[in-house]
This record gives sequence, C-alpha cells and structure tokens, in this order.
Amino acid sequence: MRVERIIDSVRVEKTITAESVALLRKNPAKYSALVGGLYLLSTQGLELGQLGRASYFFARHVDNILDGDRQVREDPLSYAVNLRNQIAERKFDPKDPIAHLAEYSLGVFDRIKRPEDNPQQDILDLIDVMIFDHERAKDRRALSADDLEEYYYRTVYPGTNLMLTGFRSQLRAGDIPQFSTELGRIYSARDLDEDWTEGFINIPKEILDLAGLTPASSLEEVRGNSTIDTWFDDELTRSKDILKDLRSAPQVACDTRTKIAIRGFINRAIDYNKRK
Repeated sequence: MRVERIIDSVRVEKTITAESVALLRKNPAKYSALVGGLYLLSTQGLELGQLGRASYFFARHVDNILDGDRQVREDPLSYAVNLRNQIAERKFDPKDPIAHLAEYSLGVFDRIKRPEDNPQQDILDLIDVMIFDHERAKDRRALSADDLEEYYYRTVYPGTNLMLTGFRSQLRAGDIPQFSTELGRIYSARDLDEDWTEGFINIPKEILDLAGLTPASSLEEVRGNSTIDTWFDDELTRSKDILKDLRSAPQVACDTRTKIAIRGFINRAIDYNKRK
C-alpha cells in the first residue's frame, strides 16, 4: 500500500509540474509568486503541499480550458462537463492525468474532512461557476447588481472552503462570508479590462445603463467613462474597508495557518489600488 501511494504521489507531482510550467510560460510575472507559494506550502507538510498544488492546478486547468487559454481537441464546455461528471459520479478516467488530480485531491479531502464538510460539492461548485462564466462570456451577458453580488461570493467561496479544509482549520468559508464576497469584488475590479475584452462583463447592468454604455461598448469607452471610474473607486473602497475589519476579527486567528493565509489574501487585496 505504501509503495502504491508513493507511485501515485509521483504521478500526481508529474502532472502538477507540467501544469505549473504551462502557467508560468503564460505569464511568469503574474504567476511566479503564486506557484512558488504553492511549493512552499510543503514546508507545512508534504501531503498538505501536494494537496494544495493538485487541487489548485486542477481548477486552474479547467478555468484555462473554458477561457480559451488552453486548447483541447473537444469542445471546451464538453471537456469541463466530462470532468465534472467524473467527480460527481466518482468514476475517473485512469488515463486522464487531469482527472487524476481531482481524484487524488478528493481522496485526501475525504480523509481529513469534518463530518459536516462536503469537499466533493465544493469542487463541483467551483466548476459550475467556471461554466457559468464560459456561458455568459459567449454572449457578453451583463448581470444585475444583485446577481453580480452573488457571483462575487460564488467565485471565491468553494476555493476558500477547500483551502480551510486542507489546513484542517476550525474555520470555514461560511464563517466569514464577507471574505468571499469582497475578494470576488476586488478580483473582478482588478481584472476589469482583461475581462471586458474577453466578454466577462463584471459591471452591473444598472451602472452600464447609467453610464450610457452596453456590453458591446469598447474598452476605450469604458475606461474613459466618469460614471464607471466612480463606481470602480467606490467598489474598491467598500471592499477594502470590510476586509480591513475582517483582518483583525478574532475568528480569523483560530490557528496559525488560517491566520497567515486569510490575512495574506486580505493584505494583497488591500494593496491593490487601481486598474493598470
């Protein structure tokens, strides 16, 4: 059994290495610190480090396929749905290294989870929000302010829950819902220009109407609009104020790993100042 686990671990790490190289080639400046941090996680435990890398690179791979940043032979949506079905049914293609990342991650999560945890559903929810993004980008669909608020939450919540489960933390994403919502808001603001170009419309329909814009407007029109600039600044100020309060909340300091991770995400978000 020990030999089989070692062989499995080597196979997982081989896939992780290939995915990390592909990500760094795409944008080394943007992803080098993140990839380095995932490898440094092994200083807190070899299994924890590999779990963090396997689950992250599985999710990143699916996201890149659906965004068109990576190419596969079949339709991207069909590819993602196939992986989702494998997870939902717990029947994995033994020849698919990406499916194996999910199988490995789910196996570890199942061993370390609390009775009330559901990492399988968290992974499915993560894929679902990626599929939702893929579908709305195709027709440049604008969301209402309420729908966008829910989207912020759904984008970050599953990954946060999986991270905290991996840490064996007493905290869960539902204990700090504002963490998911406000990080989602800042990530959407940070990537506004790139997302707009690719069809991800993360400005509320009500604000677009007020600004005299539509999802078909050019990026130059969006960038030069005073209503959008005001909305953008208000969004950042709102999120940063909430996250600053959360950073010092007692529940965030429930254990060292949780405190370092949550405060690290918050600090990086707070440091973001403006669109490039």
